[in-house]
Amino acid sequence: RDDEILDSLTLRVRLFTLDQVARCWWADAKSARQLALNRLRKLELADKVHLFDLAAHPELPLTEPEAVWKPKAPVPNFHQLSYRLSSRWKQPPILHLGVIASRASGRHYGGWGGRYPRPTERTHDLHMATVFLLKRAGDPGLVIHWMSEERVRERQQRRRRDGSLHVPDAIVKRPKRTAIEFGGSYSADKLAAFHDYCATQGWPYEIW
Repeated sequence: RDDEILDSLTLRVRLFTLDQVARCWWADAKSARQLALNRLRKLELADKVHLFDLAAHPELPLTEPEAVWKPKAPVPNFHQLSYRLSSRWKQPPILHLGVIASRASGRHYGGWGGRYPRPTERTHDLHMATVFLLKRAGDPGLVIHWMSEERVRERQQRRRRDGSLHVPDAIVKRPKRTAIEFGGSYSADKLAAFHDYCATQGWPYEIW
């Protein structure tokens, strides 16, 4: 369980909340939240993770993507999609207990750690974790095929050196390479730019 949590935080997503960890890895426990907190505190003492106050919007009850596209399919209506994405934010930010991997864990797993989310990234990163855990619940074997934004950017920049890439939040390499994006209050222009990038790469995509 520790290994799965640390693998996820260094290679798949940037953060989890305590509630996400509890419902995923202590789902059958009566005191799931307290057990998860106790374990995360021990991992923090061992310099594996860092716990922190995370001000972000409440977690949305995501169940399916807002848009799905594949090559040769009709292009989504980005103005309608932008409205649907933006209209979801009905509640103000609240305080969560967040957890990120430490730098030591990042080095150990060959990934990333030690970076706290910027204020503008907090709600987004929380919901990318939601999508990851939803996908994981449906297909646990998919985890090793999930590439984080950092890994995608690293690989793409080996081919291009201008640093101007608009890369997806994640790539899932099974059964067919698919881009995954969590849409915050995205404008139609930003959605169109994301579509154009994926279309150029020949990648199907999901926008959550």
